[in-house]
Amino acid sequence: MENFSIDNDALTSYLQLFKPDIEYQIVDLYNEDFVVVIGEKSWSFVFLEKSVIILFIINGSIKDMFPMNYDYFISDELFKDIENLSFIPSRIRRYQELGVKRFKAEIMEQLQLGNIYTNSEGTTAIWNDYNLKFRFDSLFRLANIFI
Repeated sequence: MENFSIDNDALTSYLQLFKPDIEYQIVDLYNEDFVVVIGEKSWSFVFLEKSVIILFIINGSIKDMFPMNYDYFISDELFKDIENLSFIPSRIRRYQELGVKRFKAEIMEQLQLGNIYTNSEGTTAIWNDYNLKFRFDSLFRLANIFI
């Protein structure tokens, strides 16, 4: 196969040709189980294998989308918060011994499985299996654990 460069006109034509399909794929990314809401703005989080995709939405219109690395989304402060909890489920306590990397991997897997989701107000993430809740920081990362 030839190694062609692609001019902007060809790219624009391609986007126009496949615009309905692309729009459908973007809308299909919307994850109603994990939405952060602030006023008229919301952010829907899609948990893929290697990264988090965030859709930025205003008044029912997807305005932008951007990727976020799991290591960034799941802040190291979460691991430190475990020590401050009055009750720690045994499985979570085990992660204190295994370390931050394994703890983050468990949270990542649970996000991908849909076992961590946002409450109906879109202000808190909930991990029902362990009765744990997460707050978001100003950059929409999981930043604090509480019961």
